[in-house]
Amino acid sequence: MEKFTKLVTDKYQSQITKDSENLERGMKLIENTINAVRSRVEVVKAERDRNFQDALAILGVGWSVASFLPSADKLGNNPKDPVRVFLTNGSLPEPWIKPAVPLVYKLSIALVAAALAWLLIRSWPGLMKLIPLIPKKE
Repeated sequence: MEKFTKLVTDKYQSQITKDSENLERGMKLIENTINAVRSRVEVVKAERDRNFQDALAILGVGWSVASFLPSADKLGNNPKDPVRVFLTNGSLPEPWIKPAVPLVYKLSIALVAAALAWLLIRSWPGLMKLIPLIPKKE
């Protein structure tokens, strides 16, 4: 029995050592691959966050500029108002025209302001770093 134990120990001890070294190399490769995937995920998350902040800024600008328009009572009262004429010539019923005219004006101004904000953000990438959306707590 001792002879068998010595034979097994001598024969398989070196094999176990070689296998352990090979497995450690493989483990390092797997760890490197995992770290590469983590870094890619972080890059995608950062890009998604930046796109979300850009979208919030664009929507905020559009909403803010549209709120500066005069009240709904004053928009489209003139019978020759182009939006009123356009909506009257369309298939919109008469009771809907009075609320629809200010809505069209506000949406148009909001879309123009949002488009300008989008152009500004895309043409000047560092702008969002200068204007933080959420102030940092100290």
